[in-house]
Amino acid sequence: MIHIHAPRPTKSMAKIQRCPTCKKRRKFWGAFYEWYGWNITCLSCGERWQDGERLQRPFCPGWRKDSVKRARAAMRLDGGKP
Repeated sequence: MIHIHAPRPTKSMAKIQRCPTCKKRRKFWGAFYEWYGWNITCLSCGERWQDGERLQRPFCPGWRKDSVKRARAAMRLDGGKP
């Protein structure tokens, strides 16, 4: 038996803050998941953080561009604007 756990976010946000990777003020998109906390993405470099800790970078080409694309799509669906 396979069980796939894919919770929906209970809150979302768009904000501007300093990105530790870019070293500049950037736009961020975030979603809050029960039991997991905030998952935020820099809309410039594609880095992701979960509850303040940077997530592991995937070992594949183009991951930054894909990460930004997914975050922007989620932001459009939710109607948020930083």
